[in-house]
Amino acid sequence: MRSSRTRGRPAPHKTAAEIRSELRSILRARRDLYSPIERFEPTTDSDGKTRYYVLFDMHRRLRIEGLKLGGLNELKLPDEGIQDRVLEFAKAVWHLKDRLHQFARATNQAVDLDAVADRSMELLICADLANKKKHGRTGNRSKVSPVLDSVRFDTSRCGAIEFYYDGAMKYKELIVSNLAPIPFTVAILQEGTAAVLGDSLVTINQALCNWLPVIQQLGALSNEDPETAALKGILFPDDTPRLSKPNG
Repeated sequence: MRSSRTRGRPAPHKTAAEIRSELRSILRARRDLYSPIERFEPTTDSDGKTRYYVLFDMHRRLRIEGLKLGGLNELKLPDEGIQDRVLEFAKAVWHLKDRLHQFARATNQAVDLDAVADRSMELLICADLANKKKHGRTGNRSKVSPVLDSVRFDTSRCGAIEFYYDGAMKYKELIVSNLAPIPFTVAILQEGTAAVLGDSLVTINQALCNWLPVIQQLGALSNEDPETAALKGILFPDDTPRLSKPNG
């Protein structure tokens, strides 16, 4: 029979499995956001030349009407799909705290996760972005009022381009002459100002790195199985809690 002290606590193996699942989701989100856009749909001009419509998402070409621009090496505009994915990434990293708290409780370990978060500006920015995504306000735990900037698309390798934009629906159409990956970045701004607080992916990635010593301390990835080993190989490649820019 379980004692009153352990009754109601989550099982350690169940919580460890949930942590592994959360980490896999976070790493997939990180990989996808670091990957440039490189899906295209061929299109033929009136002069018979083949050019390429950029597929920003999984949907096919819309053929929109709107403002036409050309010859740009960089596009900066709202992209709610990418911005939402960045916010979800921040939210997932921040809410890893809840799983770690459950594991600490399940294994009867004392760790002050709020103190860990308070020492990390990156984690506090993730907290604010997560609240922005969930509640429409940041809460401003970081005291810097972070918000996402518009997305910058690097089109410098795309050759001649045509860009159409429907401001009302935020639809965009980009046609390029060269098949080249299109990297993108999303800066974090201080709300109401033009002050750049950092690159969103670098900041969120560092926030995840700041949880890694806690994961090691708690032994949340101590199982000896292929699933755990795969995660440890990514997160702790040389037994050092470090997370560099992902390669995959």
